[in-house]
Amino acid sequence: MNDRLRNRIYSSIAWILGLVLAIDLGAHLVADSLWFQELGYWDTFVARVTTQFSAWAIAFGSTLAFCSSNFLLARQQRYAPNEWTREQRDAIAPEQALPSKFADAGDRVPVTSPLGLGWILVLGIGLGCLIGSILLHYSAVMVSLWHPDLTMPDISPPLPPRLNLETLVNWAIALPRNPWQIGILVAVPSAFLYSTRVGASAIALILSLGFGMILSAHWAKFLEFLNATPFDRVDPVFGQDISFYLFSLPISQLFEFWLFGLTVCTFATVTLIYLLSGNALSEGQFPGFSKQQQRHLQALGGIVMLAIALRYWLRRYELLYSTSGIIYGASYTDVNVRLPVYSFLSIAALVAGFLLLRQALFLPSRPKPILPLERRKPKYSIPLAYPIGGYFIAAIVLGWGLPGLVQRVAVQPNEIALEKPYLDRSINWTRASFNLDNIEVKPFDPTGELTPEDLKANRPTLENIRLWDTRPLL
Repeated sequence: MNDRLRNRIYSSIAWILGLVLAIDLGAHLVADSLWFQELGYWDTFVARVTTQFSAWAIAFGSTLAFCSSNFLLARQQRYAPNEWTREQRDAIAPEQALPSKFADAGDRVPVTSPLGLGWILVLGIGLGCLIGSILLHYSAVMVSLWHPDLTMPDISPPLPPRLNLETLVNWAIALPRNPWQIGILVAVPSAFLYSTRVGASAIALILSLGFGMILSAHWAKFLEFLNATPFDRVDPVFGQDISFYLFSLPISQLFEFWLFGLTVCTFATVTLIYLLSGNALSEGQFPGFSKQQQRHLQALGGIVMLAIALRYWLRRYELLYSTSGIIYGASYTDVNVRLPVYSFLSIAALVAGFLLLRQALFLPSRPKPILPLERRKPKYSIPLAYPIGGYFIAAIVLGWGLPGLVQRVAVQPNEIALEKPYLDRSINWTRASFNLDNIEVKPFDPTGELTPEDLKANRPTLENIRLWDTRPLL
């Protein structure tokens, strides 16, 4: 099958799927327009459709532009076939200038140590499974929002679940019960082995459609954010107006949901494109990343760390919705352990992100190539795996291990005394939310002057009095 025929087949499949989805969407829009017009709410329908389309267009366009530009850059900077084979790589002497026959290679010279076939397979399969898991997660959210349940009292669906390590673990546990998910995880690395262009194009299209659908489904949250009203009452932990948690925080969470998935999937895809370039599989060796490839990966890694910084910063505010303690809301461990830990992890990720971006922009122009595996890494840059790997370990230890240890060792033995301020706060704010703090309390002093006539006049009330004594109830 030649390339032209293959491209025609892929284009035909894409057009058919697009046509089916367009017909389905158009039928729902026509039905909704007729219903709203019949009830006299045409302006409401126009406002909803305009907001939905604007959110979809912004999410779809920005996602497609980000993915396509990075994938195109990766394809331009990847190694061509028969470029830097094992013999060519061995022809360069370490710590010396390039031979004259390689002088025109410029920035395409490998500057990191080569990787053997084992590492190529491990990293390739791991990155492919990561990309497949991300696509599964966001596709599942997109499918659940395609035809929402209109009988629900809330017109805006709940915020989609985040993609995190726990989500990936749950996907892995559920794989034996869902063979089709295994097929998708296998299909992603297979598509890249077949053609990196086809695999990257499919990822860009799926992410763009998915994020467009997800953000447009939350159109009501955008309108609430644009028409926010202050409550003139602040929370006791962060001092934020209550309107922040109803109108601003959901939009920030949606933005973080989009940014994290987009950057992580793009970073993994670009790395896989570079890793499979040249003759990596046939030669059984990846020659190493060039300076241009390093710059690209460090820039994407920096953006990923900035997305992680935003995630942990928002998780600070989400502690007010915590269910880990004895009450619904921030408990002793949340305020005294998780809050400072999340703040530290957010600031640390912010610093790591700016360092990686700075390193990507200001790398020296003429690094020396490093060849043998036993040679030291170049001193002009920090390997990308160090900050990301170290941060990942710190997040597990501090974010998961430390709060559980404090809760078990310090809080549970003296739980009443430590949790009392947070219990009082929860009771007071619950009373305020139901307007129970404005109740007028009056003393009632029974005098014992009931007569048989009073009992007969209030017989329906007496018959509805609940019996709490176990003896007559039994």
